[in-house]
Amino acid sequence: EQVKTLQKQLGTSEGLKQGHYGALQTKTQEEGILSQGYDRTAVRYVQGADLPELREYGQQVIIEEKSALNERLEHILKGKVANAQALIEQLGKQGYQVERSTPGKSAIIHEQTGARFLTTELHPGGKEFALQLNAAIERTTQQAKSQSQSRGGGIGMGGR
Repeated sequence: EQVKTLQKQLGTSEGLKQGHYGALQTKTQEEGILSQGYDRTAVRYVQGADLPELREYGQQVIIEEKSALNERLEHILKGKVANAQALIEQLGKQGYQVERSTPGKSAIIHEQTGARFLTTELHPGGKEFALQLNAAIERTTQQAKSQSQSRGGGIGMGGR
């Protein structure tokens, strides 16, 4: 009985091993094909090919990333935002970098795709980003002041 059980476990193990090996082989082949396709596309680009399918794909990625970024910003701005640096840190945790080239000309870059968006073109929740950021900072500051006053920081009436 033990022998049959061990043989069954061994058979299962061998099946899993073969399955994993097959999947690895397939993935290796796919990566090779993709790499060749990438090389071919790069050469075509250097040689002046128009590559409309690549342009369309890139435009679609940008549209999707901009939508995702606007949603993330909307979510962040609904919470506590003490200052611009706090927003930058939250974006960093979600795979974005902030680039400040000139005053008033900041961009947010998605690290994985390289999609770059000027903050002036972002409208989380359909509203201008800069205005929402300032409002979130002001709201957070007011909430902090209210909390500190309610904790005993306010003026009390002493009993005489």
